[in-house]
Amino acid sequence: MLDHGERIASAAADWGTTVDVDWLALLGERAAIDGLTNRGRTSCGGGTRLLRCADTWVAVSLARPSDTELLPAWLTLAGATSASRHVPVPAAADGSRWRAHESTWDWMSALIASLPGTELAAAAEVVGLPVGVLHERRPTADRGVRVDAVGCASGAAGPPATVVDLSTLWAGPLCAALLGACGADVIKVSTTGRPDGTVLADPAWNALLNGGKRTVEVDLETVRGRAMLADLISSADLVVESARPRGLEQLGIVARDVLAGPGGPRVWVSITGHGRGSNRVAFGDDAAVAGGLVVTDADGPWFCGDAIADPLSGVAAAAHAVACLRAGRRALLDVALAGVAAAHAGATLPASGATNAPPRARCGRRSDAGSRR
Repeated sequence: MLDHGERIASAAADWGTTVDVDWLALLGERAAIDGLTNRGRTSCGGGTRLLRCADTWVAVSLARPSDTELLPAWLTLAGATSASRHVPVPAAADGSRWRAHESTWDWMSALIASLPGTELAAAAEVVGLPVGVLHERRPTADRGVRVDAVGCASGAAGPPATVVDLSTLWAGPLCAALLGACGADVIKVSTTGRPDGTVLADPAWNALLNGGKRTVEVDLETVRGRAMLADLISSADLVVESARPRGLEQLGIVARDVLAGPGGPRVWVSITGHGRGSNRVAFGDDAAVAGGLVVTDADGPWFCGDAIADPLSGVAAAAHAVACLRAGRRALLDVALAGVAAAHAGATLPASGATNAPPRARCGRRSDAGSRR
């Protein structure tokens, strides 16, 4: 993480700007703004839990109402014979956030206890449920970021003039925000009818990730909207997105083809849960567990930080992006949340000191948000 921050700061200096990557703040700023704390085997945000299965631990994210609807199909595919008869209990209220009902967790936990982790992961990929099996992703030499050269070198070795941000939630928007801090003009593309969840969240946190970006709204249900998106991409120096490849390919946008063509983006940053070769869905908490980025006591694993794979991946993506830009490389960056988490797992920090400090953000808390809107 430290070397990623130094790489970004060095590139910014070469490009005439100053960026101080306060990486401890980046890791904990959502928790600082929203007043979140460690909750053991329940994630800081409350939407993910660590559960014991037949042979290991799994993290299951029920962050969206649709996730609970997938549970019967998921567990039936994994081998639970009675799961198909379950009728999901209506959502529980937890402040302003949607939360799965406690009885849903209890029912699911009882069934998971007899099922192996590999079967749970395979079934989750089929139905599209965010599930991470503890330590399923091991550290690799690329540290979770695969850099694939595409076509000829760009020749240009300068900063990105324009970044098109197609991403949502945390890792991708953070990557684009860091590139903006390096001097790029960042255009955030908002899809009509499907706003980014971060935009709907706390305004102070949204301001940190998206406050310095221009926003363009496109309607991908129309020919005109799809043409607008294609024009934005073709005019960009760098693209950041967080969709599984088939999502953009259905719109006729193939990252490799765009990079290999004349002009257009020099670097394409693709951030997914388990890499572009996988169809699995993942969020920051379950991806961290998949990479083994947890803390452990005598009774088993606990969550490590707030959706920790997200900010780690956002910083890693930005660092690799500026490295490619400085080298004049035309490249596709395949950033896997679980892979980045695996690269950071282990005794990387002492148990005392900075890790015991309360989370902080780059700007104020919720109560300060009104003045910045």
